[in-house]
Amino acid sequence: MSDGLVESHAMGMIFRGKVDRKLVDELVKAEVITRTNGGFQIRDWDQHNITKEKYETQLEQGNNRVLKSRDKAVEAV
Repeated sequence: MSDGLVESHAMGMIFRGKVDRKLVDELVKAEVITRTNGGFQIRDWDQHNITKEKYETQLEQGNNRVLKSRDKAVEAV
């Protein structure tokens, strides 16, 4: 989970090899991404993707449901 943060070394994966610096500069200029310490932040990431915090909350809620269901099953035996 990245919350829209792309580390500089990972940009090659996005571009499938060599980073196109001209394209990166255009994305920054168009405010699609912003430069951060060590990488780039994708603008409005959380409006289009689930955040790490929300994912972890949903995972914990799901785990709690499973545990509660198991407890009920054991009590029924």
